[in-house]
Amino acid sequence: MGGGAVASGDFDAAVAAHDQQGWRGLINNKKALGLATFASLGGVLYGYNQGVFGQVQVMEEFVCRYYGTVSDYLDLVANVS
Repeated sequence: MGGGAVASGDFDAAVAAHDQQGWRGLINNKKALGLATFASLGGVLYGYNQGVFGQVQVMEEFVCRYYGTVSDYLDLVANVS
């Protein structure tokens, strides 16, 4: 098998033993809460970035300034389709 961490199950056993599953378990476990918050923040920033770049690419000034790049891309898409 491939490499990686060994799953010992200690974390799951500790959570199940204290009956702290779901939101209650997440709030009581500060490490898990921090990791979940950090991962969620990354997803939010990635989505925001995609929205901003999507709007910039259709702006008239962007198309005029980078016409060669845009026209090459449109030619490439037309040939692939």
